[in-house]
Amino acid sequence: YTLFETNESGRTKSSSDAFGRCPKSWLRDEFTAVLDVVDLSDPDRPTAAERLRMRWDFAGQALLSGDSLYVPSYVDVTQPDDVYEQYAYQIREIDVTDPLDPRANAAAEVPGTLVAATGDAHRVLTADYAWDEATGRTTSTLHLVDLSLGWRDRVLASHEISGYPET
Repeated sequence: YTLFETNESGRTKSSSDAFGRCPKSWLRDEFTAVLDVVDLSDPDRPTAAERLRMRWDFAGQALLSGDSLYVPSYVDVTQPDDVYEQYAYQIREIDVTDPLDPRANAAAEVPGTLVAATGDAHRVLTADYAWDEATGRTTSTLHLVDLSLGWRDRVLASHEISGYPET
């Protein structure tokens, strides 16, 4: 909400902040967010270091683990002939090895939603849920996912568990 203002005439860029005004092209996407990196090497004079645009629609909390920041989002993948809107859940890993120059990797579609980072580069835990209409039973499945691998090889392990891991 700090990148643009919405009024009766549409969206306009907000007044500038420490990082300057955002490019107008950033206003085209309904869900636009940025990662603002602030240099605190001199705590008495914090300075704007880097602004990295990303898609982030508050689909969950971003998680920092080691030199990686994991940012989840839902992406609309609805096709023209779909009766209902279709969404894919994706996680983008951002390499913050050099925090003043963050590098965003491509977003990866994952099963379930982001629950935790494992501490190993590229690896996260996700959880998904299934409800059995016949029995009324809900099951949870925890997945170990490596975001650096192709979509067929990305899920390294899955295990059904009781409860809801994100709570």
